[in-house]
Amino acid sequence: MKNDRAVMAIPAAMALACAAQAHAAEGATPLHAEDIRPFAGKSLEGTVRELADREEIRQLVAVYAQRVNHGHGIADLFTEDAVWTMREPGQTEVREIRGMAALKAAFSSFKADIGYPAPMIHNIVIAIDGDTARAVSMNDLWSSADGKLYHAWGNYEDTFRRVGGKWLFSRRDMTFTHRIDAPAGKN
Repeated sequence: MKNDRAVMAIPAAMALACAAQAHAAEGATPLHAEDIRPFAGKSLEGTVRELADREEIRQLVAVYAQRVNHGHGIADLFTEDAVWTMREPGQTEVREIRGMAALKAAFSSFKADIGYPAPMIHNIVIAIDGDTARAVSMNDLWSSADGKLYHAWGNYEDTFRRVGGKWLFSRRDMTFTHRIDAPAGKN
């Protein structure tokens, strides 16, 4: 019997384990579990610097989402030694792209096998330490291609580095915990 609507999901424990692997490799506590007080004990100048850095990082994340949605390249948003990974529901393999040459080859113009995805990245938590930063955020991804609608959701775990006064991704780990494929509706 053909199933026109398939739902694939990683059990919650597996999804948390996937996300925790990146932190375990770095020996870090997951950012959402930390007591984050970004402005505690900072001078007015330090608070303004923190606010500006946070806004620049949020802008970087937003530009990434806009470029993915419009099929534009994203490699220049990453450091030369950056790593991009993706984990998908029902798959044990982690897709990894490492270094600028590989990022340029993969993302010079972005078009996924599911059309031009529209990532809705939100609930971002940021921790800044000088010229490095970490962030976690949630991702709702919508796309349609070949008469199908795709909806996937999960989270990003990012690290950033300020290079030449500009914030860039140094690592972007994407873990999709759920995905729904359904026939696209007619307008």
